[in-house]
Formats: sequence, structure tokens, C-alpha cells
Amino acid sequence: MAAPSSSLLPLTGLGRDALTNGSYWQLDASGTITWGTADNPYYHWADPAFVASVVAPALAAIEAVANVHFVYAGHSADVRTAPADMSFTLGDSTILGGLNVEAVGFAPNMGLTTGLLASYGLTRAAYPKADGDIWFNADFTNQANAAHNPGSQVFETILHEVGHTLGLKHPHDDGGTGHPTFTQAGLAAYDNDYSTVMSYNHPGATSIHSGYAATPMSVDIVALQSIYGANPNTGAGDTLYKFADDGAFRTIYDVNGADTLDVSASPGGAVINLAPGTLTTLRAGGPSVISIAFETVIENAFGGSGNDLIAGNAANNYIDGGAGVNTYFLQGARASYQIALPAGSIATIDTVPGRDGTDTLVNVQRLKFTDDLLAFDIQGNAGAVYRLYNAALARTPDLGGLSVHTNAVDHGFSLHDDAASFVASPEFALRYGSNVSDQQLVTALYKNVLDRTPDPVGNAGWLAQLSTHALDRASVLIGFSESQENHAKVDPSIAAGIHLDYSLMT
Repeated sequence: MAAPSSSLLPLTGLGRDALTNGSYWQLDASGTITWGTADNPYYHWADPAFVASVVAPALAAIEAVANVHFVYAGHSADVRTAPADMSFTLGDSTILGGLNVEAVGFAPNMGLTTGLLASYGLTRAAYPKADGDIWFNADFTNQANAAHNPGSQVFETILHEVGHTLGLKHPHDDGGTGHPTFTQAGLAAYDNDYSTVMSYNHPGATSIHSGYAATPMSVDIVALQSIYGANPNTGAGDTLYKFADDGAFRTIYDVNGADTLDVSASPGGAVINLAPGTLTTLRAGGPSVISIAFETVIENAFGGSGNDLIAGNAANNYIDGGAGVNTYFLQGARASYQIALPAGSIATIDTVPGRDGTDTLVNVQRLKFTDDLLAFDIQGNAGAVYRLYNAALARTPDLGGLSVHTNAVDHGFSLHDDAASFVASPEFALRYGSNVSDQQLVTALYKNVLDRTPDPVGNAGWLAQLSTHALDRASVLIGFSESQENHAKVDPSIAAGIHLDYSLMT
């Protein structure tokens, strides 16, 4: 059996103090905390087994990160005499103090719980084992009608209240024990449920069904482990973490091994960050969020089907961006990296120790440095736009224009439509003439693009296509820019990467 503390843990002077209130369970070597459901003189659970089935996954998620062991002790007829260390029971807004009170969890501390009991007009004599108990509000509309799946409002409420019963407090208050708030500790940016289930701020909530946490989040893990120690076994060995876009927040806590984050089920536009303490979203603006716990190292990642933004960590990462036009972010300036281009991949070597390591990138088209953006999709969008720009205007593309045109093609603007925009541009008219014949255009394209006069067969072919309207002038321009002859002429000059302006890429 666990026993509530009679004293408070001392302040450490570290950030973890802002999420703890000093209360804790005194545990034996097994780390066991018993739990169960319970009725009370006012309410009873209609289906205690169902309640237990909802609560159990939340406790398992906590057990996965902290060195505690939850053991189910069954259902009790009266919470006041229930044998479990932690009992889940039901009240209402009259009992708990208002409709906006979703639940109340009693801290594992004799003094704090005695004080909270007094605020409800109760005494220790009437309710001797209140420490660790949780009362849910039956009047709370969302709770009564919502789904209880991980990632729902109700499920996060369970995590939140269990946090209180393990010694955690809100980021915005002192926990009744003079502990600092997140703002006082310089942690205001973490006061949201992307970082802690103890927060009242829910920036990702989309409905009562999704946009909430399904596990303790990164700051919760730090706080819980500071009290009870870390689970030494979670994620041991090489582990694949594969996530669907199900609207839940989760934190990966992993003790060792060569591990992989797989978001290949992402419908598009994943933002992947492997650095400890950071967030990954399965799609831009979407509710599904994955956090990497502090002290956890994930070595590899698989991207989704959209244009992903990916950042690694100090380990030697293997990244497969999947489909789309994917960008890999590095923490330093271009000059501090060595880049190799083995067949089908990019290798980056950071010459600054302990920063980005040596990474292998597959299906990654762009590298973003702090001072540059290099495109390596020479046979993809960036290369096609570069050759088109060069062919249309008979000059080296300017950085701004090339970036704007490439960005448009990245986001679905067809190469033909881009070519048409060049054909209609004032600069094209200055280069080729504003009212030229098909023959004049074809002759000029041979000269400007291929640096030669037309060959008879080729010349006749282009003219036939134009005269029969099989091709328009934009299509002919692409025919020249994407010809084998122009590839051979242009591609060697851009093989080491095409410079783009990231500020113009959306």
C-alpha cells in the first residue's frame, strides 16, 4: 500500500518546482499504488467496469514514464471507506463548487488534503482516506456526453486529475505551498497542454472529442520523474513509433535503442522535429501532436505524403521524407556543413560537434541552413523551374523570382501555367518580340536556349505542332527547357544545389 506524505518535498530551485507542490506518495520498492472505482452517499456509477476501462489507459500512460505501478483494486460501495489508495467517484456541481469544475483530485499529502476537505465542509473523521481520490462532476455537460477516447477532453481531464493525486499542480498557481508559477520560473511558453496536462490552456482543441492529450506531456514527465523516478524499461531497444492523424497529443518517452518516428500516415504537410522537448504535428494546423520527451533521443523519421518540414537532433539521423517536396532544417550556416550526394540521397556532416551530427536524407529535396536554402530536386520542381526561367528569359534566374515561381509549383501551380506566365510577361516580349511569328519564336528559342541554329527536322516539328495547335507556346517553351540537350547544358551548373530565398517559400 502507498501512504500519503505528511511533509513536503523541498524546493529544488529547478524548473520542475513550477509543476509540483511538494506532495508525494510514500511507496515501497514495488512502487505500487492501488486504484479503483467507488460510489458515495450521493452518487453511484451506473457501470463501474466501464469507468475502470476508461481510466486504465490513462494510468498506463503515466506508468510508462514514471517508476510507479498501478494495481486495480475493484469497486467499492463507499468512497469514504474504500481500501484503494486512489478511488474514482462521482459528484455534481453543488458538491464540487460549480459547473465549471470538471473534477477534483486530492493531493497525496495529509495536510493539503485535510485543508481541501475543510473547504468542502468535511473532516478527516468523516472521510479518513481522501488523499489520492478523484471526484468527477456529473453535471459537467461535456464530460457527460463526450467520447472518452485518448485525445478527448474527458481523457485529458483524467490525466490532469491523476496528476494532482501524484503531486502535480497547475502552471498558473502556487499549488497551495508557495511553489513558483510557470511565469515566475520563466516557463510561460510551456503553459499549454502541448507541454503539460496540468495547464488550463488548450490551443489545439478542436472539439470535446479531439485536440487533447492522450499521455503525460514533456514537462509532466520531468515533474513526475523528479518525484518517483523514471520507468527504466519503456521503449528499450529499437522501437518504431507509428502514428495516425487521430487528433490526440502524445509524448514519446524512450530509454534507449535506435528509434524511429513514422508519420507516413500523415495526409500532408507534417512538421517533424526530433529534438528533445519539441513538437511534431502530423499536418499543418491539424490537432495531432507528438512531443519528444526531454532526455529522449529518436534517431530516425519517416515523413508523410505532403510537403514536410523536418528537423533532426544531435544524433546521426536517417530521414526518409516520403512523398512531396520535403525540407530538412539544420542549425548552422552553410559553410559549417559538408554535403555529399550519393545516389538517391543527401548526406550532411556538421563540422560543429554536438549539433546536427551526420545525417542521411532520402526523399528530401531542400536543405535549410540559417543563412541559405538549397534545393536538390534538380529533376524535380526547383530544377524544372530553374531551366524554364533560364530558357524563357535567356538569363540566370534572379533569387527572388526563382523562389516565387518555385514556391508556386511546389503548391500545385503546373509547370505549363508557370511557362504561360513567362510567355505573357513583359520581359519575354522584350526578349522575343511582342508580335512574333511561330518561326521567329522557334528560331529565337534555339538560339537563346540551346545556343545554336534550328536543325531542319526539329524546326519543322515545332512549327507543325504550333500550326495545328497541338502545342501552345508555353508547351513549346517547356519542350526546349526540358529537352535532353538543355538538361545536359544546364544541370551541371546546378548539381550542387539551387539557391532559394526561404522567406518567399510558404
